[in-house]
Amino acid sequence: MDLSGIPPHMAQLFVDHEPDPLERLSHKILNLVRDHLVFKMPYFNRAILKMPEYYYLPEDFSGWLDREGQPAIPAGMGTNGQVLFVNPDALIEGYKESPERICHTYLHLLLHCIYRHPFQYEKLDMEAWDLASDLAAEDRLLSLELPETALEDDGRRRSVLGELSETVGKLTAERIYHSLRENEDLREDLLKNKDLFHFDLHQFWMSSQKEGNGESNQDGRMIMADPDTEESWKKIGAQTKLNISNKEENMGMTPNDLVSEINEVSRDDKDYTDFLLGFARMTEEVHLDPDSFDYIYYHYGMELYGNLPLIEPLEYRDAPKIRDFVIAIDTSGSCQGNAVRAFLNRTYSILKNTEIFTQRMNLHIIQCDCEIQKDVRIEDEEDFDRYMQSIEIHGGGGTDFRPVFSYVKDQVNKGEYYALCGLLYFTDGLGMFPEEEPDFKTAFILKESGGVYPETPDWALTYQLSGQEMEELELASDSQPRQGVLM
Repeated sequence: MDLSGIPPHMAQLFVDHEPDPLERLSHKILNLVRDHLVFKMPYFNRAILKMPEYYYLPEDFSGWLDREGQPAIPAGMGTNGQVLFVNPDALIEGYKESPERICHTYLHLLLHCIYRHPFQYEKLDMEAWDLASDLAAEDRLLSLELPETALEDDGRRRSVLGELSETVGKLTAERIYHSLRENEDLREDLLKNKDLFHFDLHQFWMSSQKEGNGESNQDGRMIMADPDTEESWKKIGAQTKLNISNKEENMGMTPNDLVSEINEVSRDDKDYTDFLLGFARMTEEVHLDPDSFDYIYYHYGMELYGNLPLIEPLEYRDAPKIRDFVIAIDTSGSCQGNAVRAFLNRTYSILKNTEIFTQRMNLHIIQCDCEIQKDVRIEDEEDFDRYMQSIEIHGGGGTDFRPVFSYVKDQVNKGEYYALCGLLYFTDGLGMFPEEEPDFKTAFILKESGGVYPETPDWALTYQLSGQEMEELELASDSQPRQGVLM
């Protein structure tokens, strides 16, 4: 048996053996369920066929039993994105009682993987994330309205999800997670109904070799993020979205929530990286350039003269760099501190990891609502780390973008910048724009406001951060120490 897809701390549970009759029967049931779903939902084919392997949980595996020794999950299934783990006894009994429940559970597992719930985050409040991801998966599953997955208690699930959407809005796992963390009453109410939404074992998302963040019902678990597996599910999600979109377009239908959410989840961080690289300028830097000389002549000179190469390598190279830069932060009431921190974390992480900043930088971080509140100059990475650890948001009034542009223009005239590469303005876009185009490159990083993005001047670049994207950034920012680096 190939144990490569099994978390290391669970590999000891499995031994090579010939499948017994119950295991063979459970395998036939899963093949039947899979084939049925492939027939009913051809747009899910790649996702369904992504999990062809089954590993059988031994009877003494405690993860699928509750404290009274009863099955905690009627279907006895779970996945880490690579492998489908099954308890044959639970699966067979569950199928006898309700074939629809097994189909329901299988589809629930697929939606977890398509939305990459097992891979996205480390060091979370796992009680909240377990519940949030289950709620989001069930919301999408019920929207498909498949008779083959319909259960008697679906009405109760729809009722709970309907009330939750009135409070939270669009039911993504990230948005639900934030609400659970911020609203203790909501959390307590939903936890009372958690068994209504919990269909699969989440233990396979975790690795006991790592530690959690010690918050709220932690038991030493942390999500086991396999980059290769996550990347393959990312591609599968994109293909699934395309398949559904083509089907709906051919039928004259508008894209549904399943498509829009996959589209948001599949958005690549590379988009924003490329956007930032557009502000860099080619600059000479001290660095050996091994591609700038011919090794044959170099070697010939060393052999002929002993220690005198005919051609020396260039000790500099041209590279895209940013030295002088401005990041402006809209600190009006619509932009909260957590969102600001998340945006700065992401931006700095990309700038640092792409080595786009020079060793000595001249970065100004300007906070402004209707007037300039604070200007902090950052000269190196240590400055930025200190700033992120002690950042304070100043302002909270109305929004006017013009003071920042006037202020930066005055700084340029005073020689504060050697060669200003540009200005990033993080905002919801609801404010007064300058009438004239500035002499420096400008981009507005727009935070979604009420599901829409405001119009910006023609001379400005824009990058739109969706509500889903901002929630993911804030979630990742919350889950790590305040180090100023978001990975």
